[in-house]
Amino acid sequence: MALVADSVGEEERVAAFSAFFSIGSISAPVWALATGFMMHFWGFSIAFSVLAATYIIGILLMSLIEEPARETAPDA
Repeated sequence: MALVADSVGEEERVAAFSAFFSIGSISAPVWALATGFMMHFWGFSIAFSVLAATYIIGILLMSLIEEPARETAPDA
């Protein structure tokens, strides 16, 4: 959430948080069903491996995001 807050301006923050929570609310039950399906048909180790791979992909994608430059106060 901190990345969302830091990535957008003050006027766009409400819309960014709305999108963030909407995507999370929609994807959580879908991902839970998919994980249950994988566990039922292919076993826990395959489901765990898929979950781990998606987290690693997410980490790699997050590493590509550049932190926006922060405004600094002028020297007094």
